[in-house]
Amino acid sequence: MQLYHHPYSLDSQKVRLALEEKGIDYTSNHVNPITGKNMDASFFGINQSAKLPVFQNGSHIIFDTIEIIQYVSSFAFPFLPLFYRVYELCLEAISNLTQSMEVFFSLCYISHPNAYMLRSI
Repeated sequence: MQLYHHPYSLDSQKVRLALEEKGIDYTSNHVNPITGKNMDASFFGINQSAKLPVFQNGSHIIFDTIEIIQYVSSFAFPFLPLFYRVYELCLEAISNLTQSMEVFFSLCYISHPNAYMLRSI
């Protein structure tokens, strides 16, 4: 995976932040549109408009910042929504279990033959 970008471009910074947050290994290619640094035939071959940033994964090339971030997010963690749902279900199960245990112990307390003694402790 390669990212063609300029370090001070805000859109490039957004994409780099997304890549770093996801822990994705990529090759950073600094391009300076003002001085023409690294703007050779190979760069114009994948990006005729010379807009930055450009993300390349094999033959898949993306020019739009939001599309790059969405692609990276889906590529890095395709099952993340499923994990969040499982996590929510576990929290719900723990909450239900806690409520059931509270009801059970309160019933045990009331039905205990020496409940009047336990209340005074």
